[in-house]
Amino acid sequence: MTITRCIACGLRQYALSSTCRRCRAEIGISIVEIPLLNEGHLEHPSQSSLQFGQVLRRMRLRQGKTQALVAASGRLGRAHLSRIEANLSTPNLDTLLRILQALGADCLYVRLRKQPSDPAAEPM
Repeated sequence: MTITRCIACGLRQYALSSTCRRCRAEIGISIVEIPLLNEGHLEHPSQSSLQFGQVLRRMRLRQGKTQALVAASGRLGRAHLSRIEANLSTPNLDTLLRILQALGADCLYVRLRKQPSDPAAEPM
């Protein structure tokens, strides 16, 4: 877990959000959550529930970068990045990490949550 210091008030804190817990000032990081599980049912069995494209596009636009700049920095074609952002293609892990690095991400966190137990599924 990354610890950061707020520039405005000096509070040392875990980087759990992009604002300071005490004074609500921006602390210079961005936290992006990409949900892995889709609560609803998929329309087609092969349809992916991971929507990386929308998140990557928002990150790119927030930084004011073009697709060509991010694609060149991430060592992939601009057309491939365009398909990923349009959710027409799902990147493999290597490609995703190169895109995130091109967007300035320096850490990737995975948050695990405990699945609620189903009493009906437990053996007696």
